[in-house]
Amino acid sequence: LYKNVEFITVNERKELLDLYGTFLNLEESGWKGSRGTGTAIKLNSNLTKFYRSMIETLENKKCCCLNFLKIGNEFISGQYCIIVNDTCFILKIGYNENYKNISPGNLLLEHML
Repeated sequence: LYKNVEFITVNERKELLDLYGTFLNLEESGWKGSRGTGTAIKLNSNLTKFYRSMIETLENKKCCCLNFLKIGNEFISGQYCIIVNDTCFILKIGYNENYKNISPGNLLLEHML
């Protein structure tokens, strides 16, 4: 059905910071955004700074990671995760609701598992 499907995981500081905005846009694009509950990270400057500070603080330990599902050039779902020992904690997830018929968040979760 879709071509050029790609799963991406980043945990290096530069890549995390480069793709942090992409994650914020995904998480804000749907029901968490200003047209929905208004609970998206991007809509709260304190939360935006907090999640960015975790990237900067934990980057030497590679505890932060962002996971994405991408189709072609478009990111369609993303996860913000913290990894401690052998456990991956998914703190936030977002997806492009234009792709809700394929459950992009669930596809990304399944890939991670």
